[in-house]
Amino acid sequence: MNAAVYGFSKRDETTTDQSVVYLGLGKNGPGAGILLDGHVARGQFGFRGEVSFLPLYYNASFYDRIKNKPYGPHLLRKEEIDALERLVATIAATLLNPHSFIFSLVLDDLSHISRACEGYLPSCHIPRLLIGEWEEDYFFRTGSTRH
Repeated sequence: MNAAVYGFSKRDETTTDQSVVYLGLGKNGPGAGILLDGHVARGQFGFRGEVSFLPLYYNASFYDRIKNKPYGPHLLRKEEIDALERLVATIAATLLNPHSFIFSLVLDDLSHISRACEGYLPSCHIPRLLIGEWEEDYFFRTGSTRH
């Protein structure tokens, strides 16, 4: 996810020096690449971005709520959308208040996530929500993409 957030910031030049979170629900579970002021944040032992472990519910983590989601382009269930809403609000309120939050998932509409975040945060602190193109972002290198 670190390569994807870095590539995204290079493809979308408006985010180059901003704070960005790039979320993926890959084969190995959820993870996030985090860009802080244009620099990939790795954390101690490279552990930053392990959003699976966030305790977003009483006796349940983010992973517990989305673990039954099949990998690939499937529609998300209501409980998975709820977990995404809580994840965005938690990261915005406690970690870094990112400029943008990128989802590497199939989502038909991000407005419901933004509206739900308003229940947790003032609207001025909700990051810009976008859909990323994981493969394009991951393989982006200084102006060229892998085909």
